Amino acid sequence: MNNIQVQQLELYKQFVFNRLLVLKELASLERETAEEAESVSGKLNYFDSLFQQKVNKTNVFSDQKWDYREDSPDSSVNIFPSHLIIDFSAYSEIPFFIINEVKCLTVLYSMVPASFKCRGRKKKSIKPVTIVGLTKLGLAFLNHLYCELSDEYGREYVHEKLNSLSDLSRDMFESSASSYEISFCTDLKIFFDNVSHQFAIKNIFGDTVECDDSHLFDWKVVAGTSEFRAPDKILPEKMYEKMTLHSSLYVTEFLSAMGEDVDDRFSRDYLEGMDENTKWKATGITKDLFEAYLVCRLKRSGYDDDVIHGALGAVHDNDYIYSAVGGFWSYPTITARLMDATGLTINNIYRLIATVKQAAQYLVAQFTGMRPCELADIPLNCLVIENGIPLIKSRVTKGKENSLKGLFDDKWVAIPTITDAVKALTLLNKIFRSEYLFSSMKTVPLNSESKRLASSSFAGQIKVYIYLLFGEKKPFNISYNSYMTRHTLAYQMFRADVGLPLITYQLKHLVEGTEQYISNGAYSDTTLGYGGIGESLAKGTRGLRKLAEIESVKSVMDPDGVYIGAKGKEHKERLEKYFSGYIASGYSKEEVFEIMADQGMALIDVGQGFCYGGQAEDFDESIPCIGSLRCNPIRCKNAIVTKVNAPKWRGIYMTNKVNLNKPEFAGNIAQIKEAMAEARSVLEYLGEDVGL
Repeated sequence: MNNIQVQQLELYKQFVFNRLLVLKELASLERETAEEAESVSGKLNYFDSLFQQKVNKTNVFSDQKWDYREDSPDSSVNIFPSHLIIDFSAYSEIPFFIINEVKCLTVLYSMVPASFKCRGRKKKSIKPVTIVGLTKLGLAFLNHLYCELSDEYGREYVHEKLNSLSDLSRDMFESSASSYEISFCTDLKIFFDNVSHQFAIKNIFGDTVECDDSHLFDWKVVAGTSEFRAPDKILPEKMYEKMTLHSSLYVTEFLSAMGEDVDDRFSRDYLEGMDENTKWKATGITKDLFEAYLVCRLKRSGYDDDVIHGALGAVHDNDYIYSAVGGFWSYPTITARLMDATGLTINNIYRLIATVKQAAQYLVAQFTGMRPCELADIPLNCLVIENGIPLIKSRVTKGKENSLKGLFDDKWVAIPTITDAVKALTLLNKIFRSEYLFSSMKTVPLNSESKRLASSSFAGQIKVYIYLLFGEKKPFNISYNSYMTRHTLAYQMFRADVGLPLITYQLKHLVEGTEQYISNGAYSDTTLGYGGIGESLAKGTRGLRKLAEIESVKSVMDPDGVYIGAKGKEHKERLEKYFSGYIASGYSKEEVFEIMADQGMALIDVGQGFCYGGQAEDFDESIPCIGSLRCNPIRCKNAIVTKVNAPKWRGIYMTNKVNLNKPEFAGNIAQIKEAMAEARSVLEYLGEDVGL
């Protein structure tokens, strides 16, 4: 801290000794006309110095609007200008002196945040967006509080007798908390902690402010409590499973059509093994259609023929775009030729291109777990190799103090699904001309700079994609937001950590890639288990681990569940008897599941089922080999199979279906069909669809 900053700090710390003088002058300011008010500020040296003191690069203390935009030139694209502006005049119910108390508090917290250390919370520096957010939350509550006080006691009395935060009683805070419609959250608690902190009392208020235990108030709405529903923050399993599979197939189809190598062998084999009865429908994109659309878009955006030739690359025959005398057809001619040959309009092709783009962006978001601001900053050349492992790198804008920094923080394992998605987006960018991997659906105009994709725009693209896949805007009654993919990945890691089977083959690759990354010595600060990854990704979002633990219990302990296997009937009867006592005592099933999750469970997950008692079954050669286990859990006398195992059985069915068309498996057709029949019977008994 330089000499000027030290002098500024001392000026603010003198506020407590000049409170009465400032209060008196502010009262006179309210009574004076605007012209007279200008001369009043010169009556007292302290008052004048305080009100002319710079609080940021733009404003002085006396300004009614503090604008921190110049202090945050590199802020995330998802931070709107309003997030960096405090308009103190918007809180008209708050006495003017309290506004200035809050101003002092805001400046002190931004200058010396370490002085406000509280219950282990100690920051060396605070970003302007955080300062603005905390202050606005606090002011909004105080405005509500004084509105209620004015209604009860009269505005004139309240502004005369309760003109400092230290004049308010705990009862007043609590009463307003019980009627406040906005959620009490961590940031609002920090504001109250700062107000009641000894450093603030010593330098601003001069007396205790009775809101130090704000978390104990009877708040009407509280974020992160039992009313918080973690399921609303993640994609339901069937939705997640379908989106990951279909997105991989869209990307694989596009790369194959463009003549590119495909890293995701599972999706490539699955696509080749599809038949006309398969529910999933491909986009039908071809290289000729892609090139025709590229030429149309770049022509409409003002790019010359040289740029278009460069984007197309190697020249080959394409009657849609090349005229008989050389050069490109005009835009109207290209669109007419497309319509005549394919029946597709330029808007039809746009929809096909958009589908591939949205699918690829979803995959990168889903299997990196990046924050929206990090996704927006991914450059085109984002793939790097470290110790033989493909990684994605992007600019870190948050979480720099994370104990797991290094993986899922500034670099991310790039499994084959992701590398294919990056290749697809890079090809598509020949149309969109952005320097970022994620971009809007508009082509960057000639001689214009690329803009980062705001999280709201990305969420909008995925919502359109969801509608395409499910035929409705809110399938499973879920409203998508741009943090859902990150929270879903965290939840899937928690599921793996508590022993539940991995839902998708992509997640299996991610777990294997992470394990390889760690084992190669690329990460050594801490043991990065699945739960550790989940904690890193879910930081600030409560309930995801608990949700996974409850699901783990519910999957094998629900008395109303479906259980297959020799032990299935016996197991269900035991559960019905066990739960009947609790339900008779007034407990709900969900409450019992939560208790059981806290206590742990005795069954062992083996992927396709759960082992009941830990006994091994003798190998039976008559049972087809359908997975990594030597035995088929559905026929093992110690096994039960539940709905949570359905993705594993669906994977068995799909894998064997693909193998039917492979020459190397020609001698095992009967066994493959038997395995498919086995998997189909399990899925149908569980009430599950065979395909997606």
